[in-house]
Amino acid sequence: SKITRRRKMARLKNNPEAMLVSGLQKAIARTPQAAGVGLTKFVADKTVGVLTNVPGPRSAMYLARTEVAGVLGRVPTDADQRGRRARFR
Repeated sequence: SKITRRRKMARLKNNPEAMLVSGLQKAIARTPQAAGVGLTKFVADKTVGVLTNVPGPRSAMYLARTEVAGVLGRVPTDADQRGRRARFR
């Protein structure tokens, strides 16, 4: 339901994880390059996915005169992850 969705979004938005990851990234950026690359790969290999609430297009999009319902694309990464896809609706 709409209320459940709002509660879930509020829980995600108020989660301290984003601040912790941001702080970790800043700390890694200050390390020597060799250490930074290793630490970045270590963290990236543990990442399961990234979610955003970036809105899609405000009006219908068309390809070859057919309305596009969604897009599934490849997400480039150096991490050791199997499924690297992006879905836009």
